Amino acid sequence: MKRTLKILNILLERKTPITTKDLGNLMNVSDRTIRSDLAELEEAIEKHNVKLVKKSGVGIWIEGSKKNKQQIIFDWDTFSKNAENSYTPKNRQKFILLKLLSGKSRLYIEYFASELYVSKSTIEKDLQVVSEKLNQFNLKLERRNTGGLYITGDEICIRKAMASFMPDDNEENRKKSTFENVESMLDVNIHQIKNALVDAEDKFKIRFSYLNFNNIAIHIAITVKRVKQGKPIKIPSDLIYDLSNIDNVYKELASYLSDKIEQMMHVDLPVDERYYVLMHILGAHIETQKVLEASNDSKQNSELAEKISSEFISMVSKIAGLDLYNDLTLQDGLKTHLMPAIHRIQYNLNLYNPILQDIKVQYFYAYELSWSINALFEKYLGKSAEEDEIGFITLHLAVAIERQKKKINIAVVCATGIGVSRLMTIRLEEKFPKVNITNIGLNAPTKQLEEQVDLIISTVPLETEKPYIQVSPLLSIEDVNKIEIMLRKIGQKPVSNLFSFDLTLFVAGGKDKKDYLKEMAIGLERYGNVQPKFYDSVIWREELSSTEIGKKVVLTHGLPEYVINSQVCISILEEPIVWDELPVQLIVMIATNKEDVNTRAYNLDWLYKCLDNELIINEIISCSNASEVKQILFREYENLM
Repeated sequence: MKRTLKILNILLERKTPITTKDLGNLMNVSDRTIRSDLAELEEAIEKHNVKLVKKSGVGIWIEGSKKNKQQIIFDWDTFSKNAENSYTPKNRQKFILLKLLSGKSRLYIEYFASELYVSKSTIEKDLQVVSEKLNQFNLKLERRNTGGLYITGDEICIRKAMASFMPDDNEENRKKSTFENVESMLDVNIHQIKNALVDAEDKFKIRFSYLNFNNIAIHIAITVKRVKQGKPIKIPSDLIYDLSNIDNVYKELASYLSDKIEQMMHVDLPVDERYYVLMHILGAHIETQKVLEASNDSKQNSELAEKISSEFISMVSKIAGLDLYNDLTLQDGLKTHLMPAIHRIQYNLNLYNPILQDIKVQYFYAYELSWSINALFEKYLGKSAEEDEIGFITLHLAVAIERQKKKINIAVVCATGIGVSRLMTIRLEEKFPKVNITNIGLNAPTKQLEEQVDLIISTVPLETEKPYIQVSPLLSIEDVNKIEIMLRKIGQKPVSNLFSFDLTLFVAGGKDKKDYLKEMAIGLERYGNVQPKFYDSVIWREELSSTEIGKKVVLTHGLPEYVINSQVCISILEEPIVWDELPVQLIVMIATNKEDVNTRAYNLDWLYKCLDNELIINEIISCSNASEVKQILFREYENLM
């Protein structure tokens, strides 16, 4: 944007034409870049009754009156400031989506260009992304011959998309409450909806969870907006039949809330809209639900939630080689979450997950494992959960996996004195709550004590074969960083053990995915790393749920019981192939034996972070030999561990 403004100033100040080559030299960019900037500039200034003239062999100049040229500078300066301060591409696309989804009339590209302070060509590019996002909700972006834009699709899908895109990621808008953002986007008094929900809670002596309270409020706001626009929902007759057989206590709650909304918002809710409110109540987690717990529907739901929870824990334990069978906290937590989740999945409702991106990064492996629950949803509900729901399930699983990790025992040696030793210990406990400080002393620990600890933290040099770190008694930031790095590596086998030159494969495209998986499994078997049944377990895992993780990557693994030596096999394809739904060019197959799983001999969090980084993935794909691949992976291991 700044470069285009500079080009504009140059053209307006010059009294003679200038060539693209000379402009490129002034801007220190290529002719091609200048031509691209000129195309954007030409489109932006044409409405000012001036013309960008380009004549071969002569150069480029702007034709028009002095007054119009001065107006360009003023408008462009305003345009540049607004564009820099207001909208990223992601926020532009969200703005376009919500305007198209909530607008009653057709909108035009010129409207979006003007509102968002960008060129029409930029809006065209944004519309490609918008169209792809709409496709995920079975919606289509259409254009009339006149150029007007509008969305076609089922009303339930439109509302689902609106709710999904409603939370605002804009930094400035994060300072506002969720309700303020929704209110400004929909022009609906959401505080009245909030009051209606509180009245319903008091009337029925219940409490919706914080997330569900917000979620229901947003969906009711969308309902009011769409009904007022003459866009009522149509619930399929078979779904109405199912909902009509729900226990009366839920229907009474939905009816009371609907009556309140009609009264407060001055809107008539048709029968189907009232059923729509009921669907969202059924999909909500309700706390202190003494009245609702007695209903037959709740009992049936509880039994199904317990069954899915139990089978999911069994499935994950088998896939990952973990012993989660006796984790009662995981069982109870999952069951509680799944009871309303079952209704959400049945009725295609979405519950916005505000920390989904953080979950994907911090708990990558648990997130990948959690997708396998969709096999159970398909089995019992005939439907799958979406990524927001999978994110919530991931949190339960990730915490359970953390509980399985053995605490690291630390001995502290501080020769400065008891007082300083205690202060140092308090700081260590504060910074590293998951470690177990077994001994605090002024002198080096005895041989017997050394055998009982994993790490020694000392303020003085020590002669010991045990891993130890020398730190300042005041525990500086540098000391904390050193301890963090050491803790991540305690009890870990050398990562080089996992990667063999012979198991980094460069293969041609054009094959079926099972052919690639078989080739990799055979390679692992040939070098004595896995048993013949390992391939069958890989296919079993593949059929359970997709192993695509995006960014052209597949992450797959077989069962630990068929692994002899832990190993990672990598295949890089010459050209991407469609795996299940997405293009894939990098296949990573992890084989970990039972002993290494149980002792946590390999912390692969660093590898999962690599596979979520598009730059690193592209770097690996561009490698021509196994040595280059290993160099990249070991570099990232040192950076991340």
